[in-house]
Amino acid sequence: MRTRETRAAYDHDSLTAYQASSPPTAAPPQNHGHFLPRFSRTNTTRIKPSFP
Repeated sequence: MRTRETRAAYDHDSLTAYQASSPPTAAPPQNHGHFLPRFSRTNTTRIKPSFP
């Protein structure tokens, strides 16, 4: 079975989850300090909560 891990930071007002990306996806924002114009919020993965 594959192990999966979710990394997140939270406080009383918010929850921020971090998602790993492949090098071609992650390198441009890391190198430039922001997302480039080709970044699209409509083409991102959403975290889907699962409750037992």
